[in-house]
Amino acid sequence: MQVKYKGLDKELNSRYVEIYYKDEELEKVEKFIDLMTVKGWNIKNGVMGFASCEIEDKEEYNAFIKDWKASKKDLKKGE
Repeated sequence: MQVKYKGLDKELNSRYVEIYYKDEELEKVEKFIDLMTVKGWNIKNGVMGFASCEIEDKEEYNAFIKDWKASKKDLKKGE
């Protein structure tokens, strides 16, 4: 699973966090998305292998990554 910052998309006039994952990681990704939703993030997972979250800027991306890492730790504790 990879999380990347996508700079300004001029067509959509938005910035995104892009999440790439393997098909077999879907269940794990859905758990991440649930945890991140509780933290206030709106992650869209409309296509297998790819999810995204609209953000304002690089600072918000850093906040997203901080929450993502915390969620990752939470999931490991629960296993």
